[in-house]
Amino acid sequence: MTMEYVTIEATLRLPGEAQARSYLKECSFEDRLVGVLMKSSGTLPMDIYSLEHVLSFFVYDNSDAMGDEGAVFQDRKLGVSYIAPERLSRWITEVIGDVELADAINAEVAKVPDPNIYPPRMRVMRHLVSTRVLQCYEVLGIDPATGADAGPASGKEQ
Repeated sequence: MTMEYVTIEATLRLPGEAQARSYLKECSFEDRLVGVLMKSSGTLPMDIYSLEHVLSFFVYDNSDAMGDEGAVFQDRKLGVSYIAPERLSRWITEVIGDVELADAINAEVAKVPDPNIYPPRMRVMRHLVSTRVLQCYEVLGIDPATGADAGPASGKEQ
């Protein structure tokens, strides 16, 4: 199996402080997104309440190893964190309120030549969500390594 790689061309504008706070806010139980973690031992639905949770969910995915026979058979711990890109982008629009991020996901996923192969689509989603979360951290002065407030962002007073 040959892996498909997509060059991600979308750029996201830096959000304002109010947007950044809104984008990182956790949603209610009723508005949560449910992803599916698929492992050899079975499937596990996982509740997702924020963009940061989306990134945590994607950590379980090692589907990039698919196609690398040595990795699959050596480790035997293949896991796929599955969220349909269309579902993620709709949730980001309707619940998170970040239309720009959702549009970027839709546009970049559409470039993947074979929509039936998940890993390149997951890489697009992971990259764009990660970019947005890091932008929010920058605006809010949050240290990405610790998640702690690093003080006023860019020397701005709060």
